[in-house]
Amino acid sequence: MDDEKPATPEEEREAAALAEFLDGKADRADVADRAAVEMVRASAGRASPLGEVAARRMAREAVLWSLRRRARRRFFATAVSAIAAAAIVVVVARAVAPRPPLPRELSSRSAGLLVPGPFPDEQTAAKRLDLVTNDRMVALREIRLRRARGKNE
Repeated sequence: MDDEKPATPEEEREAAALAEFLDGKADRADVADRAAVEMVRASAGRASPLGEVAARRMAREAVLWSLRRRARRRFFATAVSAIAAAAIVVVVARAVAPRPPLPRELSSRSAGLLVPGPFPDEQTAAKRLDLVTNDRMVALREIRLRRARGKNE
């Protein structure tokens, strides 16, 4: 609708129906957008009064919504607590569970057997450290594989 053009007969009829409805002279069925009309009336402080049944229904729905929300919070709080308790039980059970002893060849041992002295000139400290690290990594891999298979011979 442009302000410079005159109103069409249809726009004038709609405006008249809206004015009659807002003044309380027309039936609600005469106006197409009832929600907009109620908002206009409410903004003017002339909202149509709620019936007792509608007011009770709205109050009941609000109370039920609040109760459902509270029940949902309790459910989630209980679920989170249960999951946390289960996780703690699993962690404690794994920490307390006895593990069979490792075989002697995988137990802690001196690195002196890997790199006995006197050291040759071509073997630097870095090469000796690499030998010890490689041996420890092989042992760690072997321990993990044996535990995964469930045997510690």
